[in-house]
Amino acid sequence: MSIVYLFLFFFTGLKGGILEVGSGGPYSYVGVQPALDASTHGDTILVWPGTYLGALDFNGKNVLLTSFYLYDSTNASIRETILDGNREGSVVMFNNDETRDAILNGFTITNGSGYVSSLGSKYGGGIYIQDSSPTLNNCIIRDNYIFGDNATGGGMYIVEHAAPYLSNLVVTHNFSEWFGGGIFSAAASTEFDPVNRCSIFLNHSGSLNDLRIGDPWEPLTEVYLDTFTIAYADSFYVSGDMAVFDVLNHKIELVDHDLYVAPWGDNLNSGLTADEPLQNIYWALEIIKENPINPNTIYLSPGLFSKNNSGEFFALNTKSYVSIIGSVEDSTILSLDEEFSRGIDAGQREKYYSIENLHLRNQVQIDPDNFNNVINVDMNTGLIIKNISVKNIINFFRSSHNTINGPANFDIEKRYHLILDKINIQNNEMVSGFSFCCYDVATIKNSTLINNSTYTYSNGISMGTYLIHFYSGSDYNDYLRLENNLIVNNINSVSEDWGPVTVLSFVGPQILEMVNNTIMNNTGEQTGNIEFEYRIQGSNFFIVNNIFWGNEMAEFIISNPYNTTNTNLVFSHNIIEDGEGGFIGDYPDNVVWEGGNLENDPQFSNDEDNPYTLNWSSPAINAGTAFFEWNGDTIVNLSSNQYNGSAPDIGAFEFGPPLSSAIEILPENFQLYPPYPNPFNPITTIRFNTGENSLNHVALKVFDINGKRVASIVNGYLPSGDHEFLWDASEFSSGVYFIKLNVLSILRKKYFTKTEKVLLLK
Repeated sequence: MSIVYLFLFFFTGLKGGILEVGSGGPYSYVGVQPALDASTHGDTILVWPGTYLGALDFNGKNVLLTSFYLYDSTNASIRETILDGNREGSVVMFNNDETRDAILNGFTITNGSGYVSSLGSKYGGGIYIQDSSPTLNNCIIRDNYIFGDNATGGGMYIVEHAAPYLSNLVVTHNFSEWFGGGIFSAAASTEFDPVNRCSIFLNHSGSLNDLRIGDPWEPLTEVYLDTFTIAYADSFYVSGDMAVFDVLNHKIELVDHDLYVAPWGDNLNSGLTADEPLQNIYWALEIIKENPINPNTIYLSPGLFSKNNSGEFFALNTKSYVSIIGSVEDSTILSLDEEFSRGIDAGQREKYYSIENLHLRNQVQIDPDNFNNVINVDMNTGLIIKNISVKNIINFFRSSHNTINGPANFDIEKRYHLILDKINIQNNEMVSGFSFCCYDVATIKNSTLINNSTYTYSNGISMGTYLIHFYSGSDYNDYLRLENNLIVNNINSVSEDWGPVTVLSFVGPQILEMVNNTIMNNTGEQTGNIEFEYRIQGSNFFIVNNIFWGNEMAEFIISNPYNTTNTNLVFSHNIIEDGEGGFIGDYPDNVVWEGGNLENDPQFSNDEDNPYTLNWSSPAINAGTAFFEWNGDTIVNLSSNQYNGSAPDIGAFEFGPPLSSAIEILPENFQLYPPYPNPFNPITTIRFNTGENSLNHVALKVFDINGKRVASIVNGYLPSGDHEFLWDASEFSSGVYFIKLNVLSILRKKYFTKTEKVLLLK
């Protein structure tokens, strides 16, 4: 009997048989899984140092699977005995009622890709535990990555009344595309050793980077950790129902400063200047601090951010009070290559930030049972998404999933005070452009949705395309405004009688406002292009200054399945190809025709660069209304500098010289006054007004002629009224600078931006 056997018998008290695993020679088994299969309850499987490829399953065996750490207690045994999943699934599976007598001890667990469910979801990159209660001791769980639909628990996934015991584990550098990059535990009673503590740090996920644990119906979890990413519980890193969250050490101190990121940067840089940028956006989000008093921004350089080019991980997990701003729309590129699909996941009730100036591309869902969104938003407040381009993306749809919350280029659920501005969605095969559910207030403006179509599966099933799909139940008081959008040449094709039938679908909002949109040449097969469905008593839909032309099938389909009353669908100053004949549905009697509606050909210019601008002879010119109200509520109120001619034109574009800003409804007492003196040396005074009876988030910043921010004068909350600040430019050289004011009015639900040019002369 070898020395190892003697030690195991006389010093560990083992009672079962011993099975050895090694690379050859005298060992009983070459692979770990054959030894597990041959074992019986109470056996010990001793694994010699080496790397063992492939996914493992305990298959209900309550055995001890251990490295030589059992007798030497050295980290070398852990590091040198590697269970490598070889991207074949979860590295180790416990899902056959294993008890605490099923023990995993002393391994490095790596390169797992997760267990794949019958619906295509992926769970538990390193370890998968379901309805089982194993003991996990003295292991390093790292570099496990899971991608795709509902990819959850990069390091470990624990669910359904499991009760594992975790002792002296290091869980780090794991990734999951959806939830819980380190450990995800739900409907389980996970127990952490309070003496031999685990460490969980520097994992990444689309949501809840390191740890998601606990449920209201389970006993509160006591979490004892030696090392965590930061020193305290923060929702970006950890979330759940915990009685104790006790941390002895932490890896990073959060940076309370703007950060700069470039594909050519280095994560060892400070990131504090554009000349010393970080390399990865996900790392900048990891280390930047949420500061509600003085919010921070992550500035992205031009270039390609992708897994292959810069080592980027998607989905990006956003933070409250931390904006992500690229250089200009098409120069800062997020490429969602290979298995990657979700681009940005704002799913943890984030507040008051913006995502701007990005081009997202190359999302290809390689699994037809898999779905994901380019940008996913859930229960955010005060979010602005601006200057985003989404092109040439194939977005598959999981056939068993409900279309109401189905995949979309933008999937936006339960969010508040949301502004989508200058979003360009073109040439995609997808399910939705914008998919909304259960929100409070949202505006889509100045956006284009062009040449998008339905993806049809090889079996002939086509899910249909919603360019804008809004859905709400009967208990939400919701508001959606579409303003100055171009929606053209989109196709919704369906096979047989299954799938959505419209291009735009509005199901259940209390208030819908469509103002100055051009909606043309879209195909909603079988029934119509725009669906209006009433679900709330007293709902009002206002359609003002829009062009509806060249759309195949009926323009509008109206339904009222809940027999709601006191609803109105109001049309004023629109061009509608079929006029009052463009409706189908059971409840057309709630349609109200105000003045100014036309059936004339809108006569577009067909300009090569801007084909949907108006021709000089168009009947839409000066045919819109600058003011429209309904029962005391103002829907349109445009000042004369917001249109050319004697009245606004109908449609998304004004005929004539470009306006200084897009048509939008803004309180007139938001103002940025001309700075004085101007020219100046070295101090100038900046005055602005934030409106009346309002709470505002205000950003007042200075940029040089190259567009680089050189000063942040205000970045926080200010009350209503006039404000005055000084900018001391003593440290700056002579030249032209731009002072930019951004105001988000929280109470009045409006966004204002204006820039003034100043000249510093020394």
